[in-house]
Amino acid sequence: KKDIKIVFSPEHGTANIPVQEVYKRAGYTCIPVVEQCTPDPDFSNTPTPNPEQPGAYELALKYARENDADVILVCDPDADRMGVGVKHNGDYVVLTGNQSGSVEIEYICSQLKEKGLMPENPVMFNTVVTSDLGEKVAADYGVETEKTLTGFKFIGEKVAKYEVTHEKNYVFGYEESYGSLIKPFVRDKDAPQACLMLAEAASFYKQQGKDLVDVLDSLYERHGTYEESQVALTLSGEAGANRIKEILADLRKEAPTEINGSKVVRSEDYKECTIKEGDKVTELTGFTKSDVLKYYLEDGSWIAVRPSGTEPKCKFYYCIKGNSKEDAHEKTVAYQQAMKELTNS
Repeated sequence: KKDIKIVFSPEHGTANIPVQEVYKRAGYTCIPVVEQCTPDPDFSNTPTPNPEQPGAYELALKYARENDADVILVCDPDADRMGVGVKHNGDYVVLTGNQSGSVEIEYICSQLKEKGLMPENPVMFNTVVTSDLGEKVAADYGVETEKTLTGFKFIGEKVAKYEVTHEKNYVFGYEESYGSLIKPFVRDKDAPQACLMLAEAASFYKQQGKDLVDVLDSLYERHGTYEESQVALTLSGEAGANRIKEILADLRKEAPTEINGSKVVRSEDYKECTIKEGDKVTELTGFTKSDVLKYYLEDGSWIAVRPSGTEPKCKFYYCIKGNSKEDAHEKTVAYQQAMKELTNS
């Protein structure tokens, strides 16, 4: 049954015709945000076209409430990323890219397994700054996860490699910034595919009396509760660029042994290609050198630091594990404050 209502916005970009055509052919009810369907390089009718920012959902939320929609889907202007809002307990919850990716994995893997279609040696790809939750969901279905550096081109390289060697079979690929790839006939994240899969998942679970937030909560019950976040420190100009380099250099010079009272049990340095566990140092292999540091904590959380490749920013990624949503949130705030103090930023 396809009795779900989808509010869709291309944010003045190229997803408009492909996504609406996909839904037309598949038989889903799609309610476009008309004001944001016209091509417009100034993005006049949206506070921001970036699904990582709350402003991208403002008009779509208005449409959803007026039409009692089940799902909101917002694509960025070049149609490679998909933001998701879900009607839950009478109002709308916007999922993070980590959360929507985990829900996609659960749906895809559960259905492949149920229908006997799971390939041999299945593999899922995500990045070193993507939440642990998706990896745990995949493992539950016998799907291996391989990590790449940030940037979907690295996932594309993995796809190409295994299409030649046939060692492993692609099941899914995604990153925390709302990009996912269902079928790898392209080598980049692809929002039209993701929009179709998300609609299918929402429709499937609605028949069971559940929405996608219910599905996410069930994943927390099975695999642990996580809160993922990103804090970007903007430092413009030459002085800013130097300060970003200094932050990473200082962290290498005086590597933290504990953060917010939680012991650092493992650290990975993707520039020096080293793994440190206690006094033991081993080689980190399988990655191109990149200025990234990642700290694994005793409580099952991790924190990563990297300079942006496209903006004058130093980015801090948090994947914080808690006993509940409230606990994970409180710990996230505390870890963010601890990193702020640690880097004097």
